[in-house]
Amino acid sequence: MADNSGYPFEKVAHGRLPISTSRRKFLPTLLTELESHNKKMDGGIVLKLADLGNCPDEELAFVMPVIVPTCKISTEENHVYARLPSISQPIELFPLGTPAVTVFNLFDGTATLDEISEYLSHETGWDIAHAFAYTRGFFLWLVLAGVCLPKGT
Repeated sequence: MADNSGYPFEKVAHGRLPISTSRRKFLPTLLTELESHNKKMDGGIVLKLADLGNCPDEELAFVMPVIVPTCKISTEENHVYARLPSISQPIELFPLGTPAVTVFNLFDGTATLDEISEYLSHETGWDIAHAFAYTRGFFLWLVLAGVCLPKGT
């Protein structure tokens, strides 16, 4: 299964994600930061969402992606869209009939990015490095869109 959709998820570069906080999300973001600080003080490991793009693949492999519960997913004209309470228009995520559908359906908080990419490799015939790059890029795109988070965030 080739992905000729024009969505080159496997080419997402490593680097800090350009996540910004709107005034509407300021308080929830502040609370998350405080919870993260408390977790860090208790000896836990804390990553900010913007830092996910800098994570080595070996660390991201263990992330379990989950769709944000307040996100509404729909399909229209052969594309998948997300509607979030914080925005007025739905966001186009990806076309139907692409490997993104397989990956998206596995973002349920029960499988790691590594496990999802292995499944994608079997489904598409891609080598594991290509499948992981695609899964990683797709995950980061959904994080930037506000649609997906690592489980437990």
